[in-house]
Amino acid sequence: MTQLGPTIKYIRQIKGLSQKEVYQGIISRSFAHRLEQGEHSIDAEKFLAILVNLDVTPDEFQFIHNHHQLTKNQQAYAKIDAWYQTHNFLALHHWLVIQKQSQTDQLKWPIAYAEILIAAYDQKQFPLSKHMHLLLDHLLTEKNWTLNEMRLAHLLLPLSLPNNTMPLIDIEKIKQRMQDNAQQYLKQPNDYFHVTDLLVEFYGTQFQVLLNQHRYTAAKHLKSDFNTIDIQKLTWDGRITQQLWLAIWELYFGDIHKGQIIIKKLTDLMTLFPVKYHGTLDAIIKVRTAAAADYRKK
Repeated sequence: MTQLGPTIKYIRQIKGLSQKEVYQGIISRSFAHRLEQGEHSIDAEKFLAILVNLDVTPDEFQFIHNHHQLTKNQQAYAKIDAWYQTHNFLALHHWLVIQKQSQTDQLKWPIAYAEILIAAYDQKQFPLSKHMHLLLDHLLTEKNWTLNEMRLAHLLLPLSLPNNTMPLIDIEKIKQRMQDNAQQYLKQPNDYFHVTDLLVEFYGTQFQVLLNQHRYTAAKHLKSDFNTIDIQKLTWDGRITQQLWLAIWELYFGDIHKGQIIIKKLTDLMTLFPVKYHGTLDAIIKVRTAAAADYRKK
């Protein structure tokens, strides 16, 4: 941590804070001077205490320290999500080819993330790649998940379909683990880390997987999970996603007219944000509306 001091100094100065305001009770004035000159390192406990006085999160500090750039993993996830949401699969595939040719595991989770998104989009069963196996082992081995694991947990669900390369994953056990870990972040009045959005995404993926498996009774019971979500803690993206799945649920199991009304409102809303929402949500609506109609006929 020898080079963190100059970044601490930079943040302190742009916020107009004195050394006393930032360092008092943590390190001495002389140590602070040498720290800001890059001549000293500092232990993690004192560093975190300084960040509290600076009113900066570790993530934001890392962003500033990295010359206002995201980490390579963060950049990768942002690109993957943007390409996937707009259905730019050509760019996504090209990125995957380049990363695999690099022969490095630095981006192993983003690579697995992209591979599962592509494979699960139009296939019910698919072989597991090396990176998929690594991600699967990681998520199933770690008992307690932090935010990154919770962001990736929904990717376990498409892997629950039986195939020749892995045992069947117990969806209910994975859901319980997701809920238990999420509650550690939801004990506070506000959902600072948007974990509630992650729960909606998880339930939505589970809903789709159960429908793909023709496990309609289990899919029908998921409505209670969507309804237990605290809508006040959802971002607007989360609220839109929740309403989408509740509308699809109505098309399959409830009031068809009610589901159609919700979808009409969502599609009208999407016209205001064509770049952001058109791809994935529009595809889900088209596929699930047709599949729900077939289910009703049967």
